[in-house]
Amino acid sequence: KAKFDYPAWNLGLDWQAADNVFLYVATRGAAKAGGWNLRAGGLPAFSPEKVKDVVLGAKIDLFDRRVRFNTAMFHTWKTANQAIVNAFVPGIGVTQYIQNNGKVRIWGLEAELTVLPWEGMAISANGSLQDGKYVRGSFSEVQVVPGSGCTDSPNVADGCLVDLSRLPLLQLPKKQLNISATQRLPVGS
Repeated sequence: KAKFDYPAWNLGLDWQAADNVFLYVATRGAAKAGGWNLRAGGLPAFSPEKVKDVVLGAKIDLFDRRVRFNTAMFHTWKTANQAIVNAFVPGIGVTQYIQNNGKVRIWGLEAELTVLPWEGMAISANGSLQDGKYVRGSFSEVQVVPGSGCTDSPNVADGCLVDLSRLPLLQLPKKQLNISATQRLPVGS
C-alpha cells in the first residue's frame, strides 16, 4: 500500500515593461508519481520525485514584431530523484527498475530568436546551457558487482553502496542548439 500527497502550485509575477518588452519571474512545485517495480518482483517501491524551480525571463519584440527574442534563466531543486537502474537480480536476471537517488540541483539558461525576414518566412534558433549534479551526501546507489565482497543489500545480492555525490546527472544535455526555417507558399485551392 502507498499513499502519495503532492499538491502542485505556481506563483508568478509578470511585468509589461514596455509595449515590446515583457519580463517575468515564477516559481513552481510539482511531482512525478511514485510507484512499484513490478518487472523485477520483490524490489522496493519508489517515492514521488518532487520538483521546485525558479525562473526569470524576458520576451522582447523588435522591428515591428519581425524579430522576437526570448530568454530564461532557471534553477531547479529535485528531491527523491527517480533514476533507472540496470542490475542483475538473482532469480530474475538482468532487469531495470526505478529507485530514488536523493537530491538534485539543476541550473541553466535558455534563449530563442525568431526572425520574419519576408512574408511567409520564419527563421528560428534556440539553444540552452544546463548543468546538474547530485547534492553532496544525498545520493547513494546499490550497484551489483558480483564477487566484489560487498555486503548484501536488501533484495539485491552482492550489492555495493556507491556514493555518487556531486557527479553530473546522466542524460542531462549540457548544450543544445536547434535551427529551423519555414517558408509558407500560397498554392490556391
